[in-house]
Amino acid sequence: MAFSIRYDREEDYTECAVDWDWNIRRQWAMSDKEGLGSRWYTTQGLDKKAYEAILQHFGLENYISGLPPERVITMSPEELGKVRREKEGLFSLLRKEITSDTIGEHTAIL
Repeated sequence: MAFSIRYDREEDYTECAVDWDWNIRRQWAMSDKEGLGSRWYTTQGLDKKAYEAILQHFGLENYISGLPPERVITMSPEELGKVRREKEGLFSLLRKEITSDTIGEHTAIL
């Protein structure tokens, strides 16, 4: 099942997403589209903005030293959710609800 994180690329007003296991098996991949009704285009890999969107979505932006892009790209949403839950326990962080932005599916990570 795909897991998506949506974000905007403000410099050119493009709607973007980073998707787990959608067009590229067992990896995160970037997608973007211009305008309503446009088709999504997938690009393999992560740029800085997509990488930051993943970390922010899972509440891990303060822990980048242990989560470099080359590691994160192959970490499933469940694995990233597990890292988040570990940080919550270690640092008494509030429990973060982690859900997919996939249209029609609101998958939550426990």
